Amino acid sequence: FGIDYHPGDDMMVTGDAPTSIHATLQGPWANFLSFESTDLDAVVVDLTGAEPGVLKRRIELADIKPPGGMRVISVSPAAIEVTLDRRVERPIEVEAVVPDAPAFGFQATVRRVEPPKVRVVGPATKMRSLEYVTTRPIDVKDRQEDLDIEVELSPPPPGLRLLDKKVRVLVEIDEEMVQKTFQDVPVALDSAPRGTVVTPAAVTVTVKGPRRTIDALEMKAVQLYVETSPENQDGQVRFEKSVAWRNPPERALLAAPVPKVVVELPKPKRKRR
Repeated sequence: FGIDYHPGDDMMVTGDAPTSIHATLQGPWANFLSFESTDLDAVVVDLTGAEPGVLKRRIELADIKPPGGMRVISVSPAAIEVTLDRRVERPIEVEAVVPDAPAFGFQATVRRVEPPKVRVVGPATKMRSLEYVTTRPIDVKDRQEDLDIEVELSPPPPGLRLLDKKVRVLVEIDEEMVQKTFQDVPVALDSAPRGTVVTPAAVTVTVKGPRRTIDALEMKAVQLYVETSPENQDGQVRFEKSVAWRNPPERALLAAPVPKVVVELPKPKRKRR
């Protein structure tokens, strides 16, 4: 015989509660041939009003409803042990799972999960330790474009149940940004009069940009310079200034901190009277 537990509205049976009991029946042989075990009425275990915890309930012969013309001789086990816990429902954060990388030189970022939280129901003791639920794996392998997709949620731990089964996830696929460092890169002087000195004459510089661009970048393409005309026109003869990159590739730039150099302009000659 199967067991049908009837807890209170705010309670639920947890753990490995028995799902069936065995009973010995007595009656005419013809009666045994006229029914299937699947047609037997379940044994109702009334747990209404019970509080959380481990409960023991006896199974009486009167609790079992035998088929017509039969009677119950014995039942096993005579008692069952059931664990009750309070039934809790609360919103739980969703974490999108993106296990693989997109196409080479690109990176995937989860920008939006809608809804960001879903309803989960289960026993209070298990709900306390549940921090998030996850989606099924989202495939972005070899992709170069954004992906907006509806995805199913993975089942929560045993004993817990999802009330919301799907979410919508936006995965942005962007070019991967990387850095590369070059040493002893010469610094040129723009609009500088003859005799101008720059210290140091070469610097260590780090550039950043899309991987496909930076990985192929050679030092000869990193042309550093300092524009001196504004300070020269202002009458300055010694100043410190950050270097600049002449004609960098698209989306490539110097990474902070950008090196600084000291520029010394020749002093203007005094006119003889």
